Amino acid sequence: DCNKYKEIYKNSTIRFEHIAHCAEKSIYKDYKLEKNYDLFLCGALGIRTVLGVHYPLRERMLQVFRDMSPNYRCKVKGHPGYNHSDSYTNKYAIEFAEEINSSKIAITCCGAPKTRFGKYIEIPMCHTAIAADIPDEDQETFKDFVIEIDNEMSDDEIKSKLIYYIENDKERQELVNKGVEWSKEYTQEKYAERFFSAQTC
Repeated sequence: DCNKYKEIYKNSTIRFEHIAHCAEKSIYKDYKLEKNYDLFLCGALGIRTVLGVHYPLRERMLQVFRDMSPNYRCKVKGHPGYNHSDSYTNKYAIEFAEEINSSKIAITCCGAPKTRFGKYIEIPMCHTAIAADIPDEDQETFKDFVIEIDNEMSDDEIKSKLIYYIENDKERQELVNKGVEWSKEYTQEKYAERFFSAQTC
């Protein structure tokens, strides 16, 4: 959307800048927890917008989970909602980060708008492999560490790919390491620096 508005206002004094999602490194981190789950599906479900089903891959993964062998430990984490009187404690974010950290692979998606949501940063920050479709932004970078699954694949193809990375610790850890290194550039401090830089341009 940012490029669209840059074009619309190219002859105006109005400027548009895109500063990518970030995450708080004191919350989204390696808690050194046991990997109690093989697969962890996280994020809002059941959301409908003008685009239709807003998170189509996430919703499809519910059925994929039901069809997985019981040998694999799968967990679905619903969104906790937005209005909590104790949100200032970061309780819900910390619980979420700990659940990511206790999973071998966390699954999300870029939704109908193919957007780089915060989970693309939060999951690698927690030293967990991410499986998802690839957003429209920075595609080659994401392909370097994301276990790519999408709605063009059959259920069997998705399951096979996920099981490969569950069973192959070395290959999964290589992706985790790449994701951790990449995510260091998307802390809140880095976000603030980019915001300040955009303001002073």
